[in-house]
Amino acid sequence: MNTDLMHKALDRQIYITTKEKRLKRFMRNPFKPAYRRLFEFIARKFKILLPLKVKTFWNDRIKIILPERSSSYILKFGFWEEDVSMMLIENLKPGTVFFDVGAHLGYFSLLASSIVGDTGQVHSFEPSNWAVAILKDNLKNRSNCTINQLAAFSEQKTLELNDYGPLDSLYNSFFTIDDSEPINKQLKHEKYNVKTIALDDYASSKNIIPDLVKIDAETAEYDILKGMQRIINLMKTIFIFEIGGFSREKRSSNKAVLFLLEKGYTPYEFKDGLITKYELKDETHYKNLLFLP
Repeated sequence: MNTDLMHKALDRQIYITTKEKRLKRFMRNPFKPAYRRLFEFIARKFKILLPLKVKTFWNDRIKIILPERSSSYILKFGFWEEDVSMMLIENLKPGTVFFDVGAHLGYFSLLASSIVGDTGQVHSFEPSNWAVAILKDNLKNRSNCTINQLAAFSEQKTLELNDYGPLDSLYNSFFTIDDSEPINKQLKHEKYNVKTIALDDYASSKNIIPDLVKIDAETAEYDILKGMQRIINLMKTIFIFEIGGFSREKRSSNKAVLFLLEKGYTPYEFKDGLITKYELKDETHYKNLLFLP
């Protein structure tokens, strides 16, 4: 599927998700809500992780794991984070190089792989032990994808990762959630060591320059950018990362935003179906921004 068709397909799914009446959505596929709720009920009731293969909005197949949050959303609507999905569709093209930092289960890597084609490259970075196993499954037949069980950072070293497990993996970080955050009392995590790498060093070792880098690293955004100063100074690479949310994320993402602004980048957001220039403000909720050189 080319990017024009992807754009139309995603536009349609966003419309169905946000504007279409529930009854009409139900009548289009009356069995889907039933089996979705059944699968999620079984997973939660018996406290198990239920793997499924489902279809994406661009007609690929992806392995998800219920009742993990992004997996439930993909099962229901066929996409995850429509803003990032649209930013990739509008800024990647055949032959480009994409770095997926914090690749998780591989949704964005899979989408990028379909866009950049055989002449392009996707390099996925994911340190979490359980997520890498699913990531490898989802990208196993993609010759344009390279999987790295590494965490991007400012330098090569070993750090301790706080892994909140499959159900709460969106909180994974080198830092624990602040005690001041109410959700902290509800979450449990394990700690283990992971290897890190500076993306300047990685890119040099592969003799490539990424055209677009998506960062989902929960508190490490600024450190990751510090490890990419050679790439950034070329003013060719586009960035996408999240701002707002918990206080631990705000500290890092605010520094990352200022860092790119000082380098001459301009921030954009996805709003009302369009990618428009973003005016900086204090965000209480998560928001993904696109930074163009």
